[in-house]
Amino acid sequence: MFTASVATGFVSPAESYLSEPLKLEQFFQTNAPATFYMRAQDNRFASLGLNDGDVLVIDRSLAPYSGCLCVCAFGGELGLARYQKQNGKTVLRTASGKEISSQQQTAVTLWGVVAYLVRKM
Repeated sequence: MFTASVATGFVSPAESYLSEPLKLEQFFQTNAPATFYMRAQDNRFASLGLNDGDVLVIDRSLAPYSGCLCVCAFGGELGLARYQKQNGKTVLRTASGKEISSQQQTAVTLWGVVAYLVRKM
């Protein structure tokens, strides 16, 4: 019969600093089931601080608001547009600031709102 145990190795000095694994979702106040991550593929919205390779945190449950960046579905593809309200009218703008015509907007579906941006330093 054994009455004591013995360590079979040395205890790590960092053991007291161990914590739960880091979960990205903990840092963002989003609706988790409606949250998606996408990576920017170019620098077209660099004037807004969005660069190639940045990760966009998109919340599909958020209502768009004037000035926000939205992911839009157009012609079977997803892209970014700036959402604005002007005189009660919804205006979508491309990265160059060009307004998407109202005829084109009828074919655009607002897919989600960019809630956060994650960038590698």
